[in-house]
Amino acid sequence: MFFAKYKVIPLLRFVKPSHSSSYLAVLILCRMTLAAEVPVETNLNTFIRDYAHLSGTKFMCEEGGCGSCIVYVKRKHPTTGAETTGVVNSCLVLVFSCHQWEITTVEGLGDRKKGYHPIQTTLANYNGTQCGYCTPGMVMNMYSLSRQGKGPTMAEMENSFGGNICRCTGYRTILDAFKTLCVDAPPKINNSCHDIEDLQKVRLCRVRDQACTRKCSLSENNHHLEEGCRIPVHILLVDAQWYRVSSVDEIFQVFTQIGEEPYQLVAGNTAHGAYRRRVEPRVYIDVSGVPELHTLTTTPKVTLGGNVTLREAMEFFNVISAQDQEYAYTRQISDHIDLIANVPVRHIGTIAGNLMLKHEHQEFDSDMFLLLETVGASLIIKADKGSDVTKSPAEFLDYDMNKKVLYQIVLPPYNNTYVFKTYKIHASKSENYLKGKSVFSQGTLTGVMNLLEQELKPDYILPDMSPEYRKGLAEALYYKFLLQLSGSRVTSKYQSGGELLTRPPSSGIQQFQTDSSQWPLNQPIPKIEALVQCSGEAEYVNDHPPIPGQLFAAFVLTTEAVGNIIDIDPSPALLLCSGKVLYEGQPLGIIVAVTRKLANKAANNVRIQYSNVEKPEIQLRDIVRTKDGTRGDLGQANGADIDKGATVPIGVTHVVKGSFCSSRQYHFTMETQTCLTVPTENGLNVFSSTQWIDNVQGAIAQILAIPENSIVVSVRRVGGGYGSKISRANFTAAASALAAHILNKPVRMILTMETNMRAVGFRPEALNKYEVGVDDVGNIKYLKSDFFCNIGSSNNYSYALEIPILFPNCYTALDWSVLNHDVMTHMAAQVPTRAPVTFQCIASIEYIMQHIANVVQKDPVQVRISNIAAVHPVLSMIAELKTSSQYDKRLKDIEVFNKVNRWKKKGISLVPMQHDLLFIGTFRALVSIYAADGTVTVQHAGTEIGQGINTKVAQVCAHTLGIPLDLVSIQPSNSVIAANGDSTAGSITSETCCYATIECCKILLARLEPVRLTLVDPTWQTLVSTAKALEVDLTAAYIATTDTHQARNHFAGRELKSTSTIPGTRAPKKKQYQTLSCQPDLGNLKGGGTTIIGTRWREESAPPSDHEEVRSSVSEQSSPQTFIPHTPGLLFTQIWLPPSQHHIFETSCPELGISKRCPDQLSPLHGYALPTA
Repeated sequence: MFFAKYKVIPLLRFVKPSHSSSYLAVLILCRMTLAAEVPVETNLNTFIRDYAHLSGTKFMCEEGGCGSCIVYVKRKHPTTGAETTGVVNSCLVLVFSCHQWEITTVEGLGDRKKGYHPIQTTLANYNGTQCGYCTPGMVMNMYSLSRQGKGPTMAEMENSFGGNICRCTGYRTILDAFKTLCVDAPPKINNSCHDIEDLQKVRLCRVRDQACTRKCSLSENNHHLEEGCRIPVHILLVDAQWYRVSSVDEIFQVFTQIGEEPYQLVAGNTAHGAYRRRVEPRVYIDVSGVPELHTLTTTPKVTLGGNVTLREAMEFFNVISAQDQEYAYTRQISDHIDLIANVPVRHIGTIAGNLMLKHEHQEFDSDMFLLLETVGASLIIKADKGSDVTKSPAEFLDYDMNKKVLYQIVLPPYNNTYVFKTYKIHASKSENYLKGKSVFSQGTLTGVMNLLEQELKPDYILPDMSPEYRKGLAEALYYKFLLQLSGSRVTSKYQSGGELLTRPPSSGIQQFQTDSSQWPLNQPIPKIEALVQCSGEAEYVNDHPPIPGQLFAAFVLTTEAVGNIIDIDPSPALLLCSGKVLYEGQPLGIIVAVTRKLANKAANNVRIQYSNVEKPEIQLRDIVRTKDGTRGDLGQANGADIDKGATVPIGVTHVVKGSFCSSRQYHFTMETQTCLTVPTENGLNVFSSTQWIDNVQGAIAQILAIPENSIVVSVRRVGGGYGSKISRANFTAAASALAAHILNKPVRMILTMETNMRAVGFRPEALNKYEVGVDDVGNIKYLKSDFFCNIGSSNNYSYALEIPILFPNCYTALDWSVLNHDVMTHMAAQVPTRAPVTFQCIASIEYIMQHIANVVQKDPVQVRISNIAAVHPVLSMIAELKTSSQYDKRLKDIEVFNKVNRWKKKGISLVPMQHDLLFIGTFRALVSIYAADGTVTVQHAGTEIGQGINTKVAQVCAHTLGIPLDLVSIQPSNSVIAANGDSTAGSITSETCCYATIECCKILLARLEPVRLTLVDPTWQTLVSTAKALEVDLTAAYIATTDTHQARNHFAGRELKSTSTIPGTRAPKKKQYQTLSCQPDLGNLKGGGTTIIGTRWREESAPPSDHEEVRSSVSEQSSPQTFIPHTPGLLFTQIWLPPSQHHIFETSCPELGISKRCPDQLSPLHGYALPTA
C-alpha cells in the first residue's frame, strides 16, 4: 500500500461550551492535525500545557508514577469499535498517538465561573487538599471511576489510586471524601455528600448548552474523520517520521520503506516510565489501531493479541476463568496483573510492550514475563507478512526482534489437578529437584531450601533490593506458597503463614472540639483555596502563562563524587563551579535553551573529564566503624558527665547496648524545585517555589551583585515543601536569575525529578550507639549516647545543639549523656525534612525503650511510664488513651493470637511524644480594609505550602474584626511584606502570622473606635465608609518578633499492626492521637505521620558498596523512579507508594532478634518446617 506524504497543516479543535469561558479540551488528531513545529516526541502533557495552554494538568515524575498528569480519555476500540474510557498518564502518551481521542482535562469538570463538579466540592469539603499539586490528578481519577457504569465500591476506589501520589495528606482525607461517592458507602457518610447518581445528573453537554443525554459519540463531533480513521497516516516532521498503521501488513510495508532507520513501535509508550530512551528513533510506527493485535479469543486456545492492554487482559481473564475450568488459573494471573504498575498505566500499557521492554532490558523485572513463562505460554511472532515463528518466553529473550512483531500470546489449558499460585521466583534447578517428589515432606522442604540457597544468585543492579534480601525473600515466598498449598496438612499454628495479608478499605474517625462562640476562629471549614485546587485553577510557579521570548534552563551535574574537573565538552553557557567536586550530582553549569526538553537533553549530553577520581565516602556506618576523624567531628557532650570507665552505678541490674539507624529520606515534593525570573525596568521579578522569600532575594542579590531592592520575589503557593524549599530553592532561583540577568530574557527552571533527587539533598541518615543501665523494672539509671548524623558535603545544617534537647523526649534525663557528631560524606548536603531531628531523636529513644522492655521482660508501656516524671501531663493522656482504646484487653488478645500462630503476628504499641516549639524570627502582616464595600485583604510573610496558613490567617482576621469570613481574602506573599523575614518552617509560621494579623486588626479597631462612637449601631460597611470620609488610615502593618516563651505540645499515640514474619506484606490497621494543648491540624498530622511511616517501612536508602556502582547508577541506569526510585549512591525501595500498594516487610532490630535482610529465623535451617496436623 502506498503511503502518501502529506504536508502538515495546523488543525487543532477545541469544543468550547457556549455557557462557559472555560472549556473542555477535546483533541481530535488525524493525519493533518498537528503543526509541523510540534516535535515528534511531544507528550500529551506538554501539548496540553504548552500548546493548549491548560495549566490545570500538572507534571512531576514524567514516568507515569505520580499521577499528577492524569487525564480522562475516550476512544474507540480498534477491534470492536466500542467506546472505551479511562484515565491515562499524559506524561507518557505521545500526542501523535491520540488519533481520534477525546481528552478531558480537569478544566472540563468545573470552575469558579460555571460551577464546580460534585467530585471537586466533595474533595474540598473533606479537606482532601493540602499543597494541592496532586489534586487535579486525584479528581480526574475519581471522575473516571464515576463514569464506569454502576460506580465503584470502596475497595475498587482505593485500589484505583495506586498511581496517585500525595505527599501531604497521608491519603485519609482524600479516601474519606471519595468513599462518599462509592456504591457501598455506609449510610452515615453516603448521605453527607453527592452520590454516584448525582454525579451523572450534573454533567453538561460539551457541545450544547443543556444537560447531557450521553447519546453523543465521537463521530458527532468529528464525523468528517470517521471515514478516514483507518487511512494510513504518514507525517513528515523536522526531526522524525510518524506512521499510523491499521494492519499488520502495513507495519511490514513501513519496515520496507524505512530501510535501516532506527524505529520504534508505539502503543501505550509506558516503557518510557521505566527506561528513558537511549537513542531517539527516527521513525515512529503507531500500532495502537491495528485490529489483529487487539484480538481476544478462546478457541482453540485462549489467545490474546500483542496489543491487548493489561486492563483488557485482566477483564478477559476474569470472565474466562469463571466460564472455563481449564482456564480457571487465569484469575490468578489477573490478580497478579493488578500488582503491576497502576491503573492509568494498565489502561494503555500492552502485553507486547511489557515483554519487549524485558527483551531490550533483560534486567527488567517483568512480572508478565514470569507469569507467561510459568504457565507455558507460546509467543507468536510475525517475522514478515507471511511467516509466523513460535517461541517460549525464555526463547523470546534471545530472539532477534528487529523488524518483527509480537503478534499473539497463546495460553495452554490445565485441568483441576494443577494448582497455580504466582510469586516472583524463577529457579530451574529447584524446579527439577521437586519433580517426582512429595513437596509436603520435611526432607523435600529442607532439600529445596538448601538448593535455593545455592542456586539463587541475584545481581545487584540499582535500583534493585540487595541480593541478600532478594534471596531470602524468594526462599520465604516458596515456603509461604507451600504452607498455602498444605492447608490442613500442617498444624493450625503454621497455617496462617500461608495466608496473604489483605487490607480492607481504610477507615478511621477523628474527634475534636470547637467553640462556636469563637467562630469563624477554630471553625472546622475547608481551606479557602480548596476548590480552586480541586479545579486546577490554583496557580503554581510553572503555571504562569508563557512569556514571549522565554527560555528554559537546566543544570549540568557532576557524574563523579570525588575528583577534580579538568574539562567540560561542550562548555556550558554558564559555569557555576570548577575544580574540586564535592558530591555526585553537584550542579556545575547551566544550559539555556528555547524549550525545557531541549535544555534537559543538552545538559545530559555534556561530557565532563575528571582527574584524581577516588572512591567516595558515603556510608555512615563505615565511617563510624573506622573512626575516621577527618570526616566526623568529636561532637559536644550535653547532660550528665558520665565516666565510661566508672563503676556501674548502684541499682543497675541490666546493661543494655545497641544501635539504632534512621535512613535518609527524599522529600518527594510533587512540585520540584522551580523558578521563573522575568527582567523588568526595575530589576528582576522572581517567582520562586520557596519557603524562605527573604533568603532567595538575598542569595540572588549576592550572586549578581545587585541591590536587593531591585529584586521582587513573589510566592502564591508552593506544591509541597517539607523543608526542602527552605534553602534549596536558592539553587533554582539563583540559576534562573543569573541566566535572565545575563540574557535579559525570562528564564524558567523546572528541575526534573532525577535532577531534584541528585542535587538537592535528603533527610540525614542518623546512627545512635547507646549504652543504658536499668533496674529490674526498666528504670534508667544512666544513659550514654553517641549520635552520628550524615550531614553530606557541607555543614550548613548542624543539629549539634538540638539533638541533646530533643533526644530525651518526655522522659526524665538526669543521668543521661548525649554526644552529637556531624559526619561529612561525599553526598549532597543534608536538608531539613518534615520533623527534622525530632523524628530521629524520638524514634531513637523509643527504640531504646522497646529494647529495655525486651531485656527486662516488661510491658513497653510500663517501662515508658516508669521513666516519666510523676507530674508530667503526658501520663494522664496515656491513661486516657489506654482506657479509650481498650489497650489492656487488646494486648491480651494479641498475646493469645501470637501464641497460636507461628508466622502471622499482631502487635500494638503506645508511644508518647513531646514536641517543643520555639517561636523565633520575624513575620510581618499587612491588613487593608476597602471602604467601598468593607472587604479586607491580608498579606503576610509566610508561604502557603499546604498547611492552611491562608485559611487560619483569614479566620483570625474575620474573628478579630467581627466580620464574615467571606469578606477576607489573602494576597500572595512577596519580598516587600516579607523583607528581612524568616522561613516558613518549624510549625510556627501560621501562629506567628496569625499573631501579626491579630495585632494589625487591633490597631485598625482602635482607629475605628472613635468613629464607631459617633454612629448609632453602624454596620461594618457604614463604619468603614465613614472612617474613610474622615481620612482614617484603614491599613495597618505589624511584625511578630522572637518570642522567648516556648510552647510545648504533648501527644500519645497508639498503633495496631498486623504483619507476617515471612517477608511479603505488612499492613497498618489503626492509629490514634490525642493532643493536650491545642486543636490538631488533622491533615498535617496524618500526612506527617505517613511520611514517618514511609521512612521506617518504604524509603530506606542503601548505598552501594563501591564507587563504580555509584557512578554507573548515574550513567547507565534508568532514571530515579516513583515506583522504585533511586539516586546515585542510594537505593530507595518503593518510595512513597499510595495506600493501595502492597508493602515489603523489612526492619532492623538486631537487639530484639530481628535482622534487616532475611532474618535468621527464616533461613532454611531455622524455622522452615512442615509439622503435620
